[in-house]
Amino acid sequence: KYLGQLPAIIDFYADWCAACEQLEQNTFSHAQVKALASDFAFIKFDATSESPELTKLREKYSLVGLPTIIFISSSGVWLKELTLTEYEEPLAFRKRMDRAR
Repeated sequence: KYLGQLPAIIDFYADWCAACEQLEQNTFSHAQVKALASDFAFIKFDATSESPELTKLREKYSLVGLPTIIFISSSGVWLKELTLTEYEEPLAFRKRMDRAR
């Protein structure tokens, strides 16, 4: 790990987003996903309302819709190939997490 930093998962979500709610209820709460969660800095960004911060992040990470889950390596590199923009079953998400570690 680069300077002791953890890889990060950034979850861009909104209150009105059904797939975001499914991820929260089914995927993020799944035992196998939770078991790996301590290996990551898990950041949730509420994109329900527009804000200057959201505008900057939308540009930086090419956000088009929600949900968008971004993976950042322990060295700070955005792992674009792992970006998720829809609901994903827990075991498939766990495999994505494995690839990001």
